[in-house]
Amino acid sequence: MLPVSVPSLWVGATVVGACYGLLGVALGTLTRNTIAAVLGGLAWVQIIEVGLLQQFVPALAKWLPTGAAVAITTPGQTSGGMCRSARPATSLVIPGLGVAERGGKGVAAGGGVA
Repeated sequence: MLPVSVPSLWVGATVVGACYGLLGVALGTLTRNTIAAVLGGLAWVQIIEVGLLQQFVPALAKWLPTGAAVAITTPGQTSGGMCRSARPATSLVIPGLGVAERGGKGVAAGGGVA
């Protein structure tokens, strides 16, 4: 028997992947340059979030996209000082950042993205 809930882990990974896709589309829309969007996204995640903020400001880093993704997909009781009960709130961080990055625009009346 596995020490984790595989369906829970699978759902968390799916949600995180979809939300990172949303952030990628928003970043690509803002830059209009594919290479700049990819490099900017990778630099943000690897250098700013993981390299700097996780080391020096861990209280802030857990609420950014990478910290939220780790909290959703990490099995066990704690993830960086965050208990399992904080996962529902953390799962709202990544989509919230996507909405904020798009300037607060929601879904259009026709069902498409505004």
